[in-house]
Amino acid sequence: MLVPPGYYTIEADSYNNYRGGKFNIYIEPGQYNIKIKGKNYPKITTTSKIQQELSIYNKLLDSISKVAKKRSQQYNRRLQSESAKSLPAPAYTELINNVNNSDQELLNAGNTAFLFYIKHYPKSTLAAHLMADI
Repeated sequence: MLVPPGYYTIEADSYNNYRGGKFNIYIEPGQYNIKIKGKNYPKITTTSKIQQELSIYNKLLDSISKVAKKRSQQYNRRLQSESAKSLPAPAYTELINNVNNSDQELLNAGNTAFLFYIKHYPKSTLAAHLMADI
């Protein structure tokens, strides 16, 4: 069955670690080679310029999210450790602020990736789709 050009969501059982097993793809006439590996957006090789842009954005989003998630986990682990209980009040407050900031950074990963992407690809045809998806 042929589908009209547009954005579609693909669900892959073996891909359940990434955004609930779902990822967006732009489909238009042409060839697509999709390699699903690990927890990142699939590697998609195609002649579709829009899909190439979508792949660049998602690679950026994966990178930003990975760094933010790692930072958030580190601060949260430290907060839950035994040593956190004996911190002086100013240090404990700083740790709480770091936890909140890193958690917020993780929540804002999509916005951060979008702003960075638009700054570097201002003529992107993908911008409207990304704004609706954030």
